[in-house]
Formats: sequence, structure tokens, C-alpha cells
Amino acid sequence: MPRKLALITYNIVEPDDPEAYAEWIREHDYPAFRQNPNILEYSCFNIVGNVQGKEWFKRFDLMFVEDHDLGGILTDKVIHDHAMTFANTWYEDKGKGPDQSVNYRVSYADEIWG
Repeated sequence: MPRKLALITYNIVEPDDPEAYAEWIREHDYPAFRQNPNILEYSCFNIVGNVQGKEWFKRFDLMFVEDHDLGGILTDKVIHDHAMTFANTWYEDKGKGPDQSVNYRVSYADEIWG
């Protein structure tokens, strides 16, 4: 059965200590997202090198989901509250309320099964 993925691309204000961000992700981000039953797998990545050109983003999250209807995820109070804290802690363009699309982009993908 093909998997469904939400690809979340973004940039943050880079911390002076990269391990501080990694620790924050492990302690806050992973538990907030992974507690939702519609999220099958969730991981965060940092681009460490570019081979053929530079992307607009330096970070991305891979979120395998039950389906692309993220309503149950986006209305999850734990995730919503965490997302607001994340935005106010790490995004350069803070204070934009629940719509943080100025800071990140989400794309849906279906796995090519076979």
C-alpha cells in the first residue's frame, strides 16, 4: 500500500548552538507530533550540503500520515499549541498568528508503490 507524506519545508533563525535546536526538537517537537494517531512517522532534517544548487529552505520535516486530510492533525490542540510556541521561538517572522505560511510550506506526496 503506498504511503502518504506531508513534506514541510522551512527556515528558522539559526541558533548559536546547533545542538540547542536539536535538543528542543527531541524534547518538544517530536513528542507533540508523534502523539497524534494520524501521524505514522515524523522526523526533522537539516540540509548540511548542496550538490546542485541551493534550495530556498534549509530544514524539512517528513511526516507520514494516514491520509492527506490533515484536519485531525491541524485541529489537535497539542500540535496547535506546540506550533505556536515553535513559531514564536524559532521563526524569523514571528507573531503572524495561526497562519505561519510565510515561514513554511507544506506539500503532499504519494509514494510510488511497487
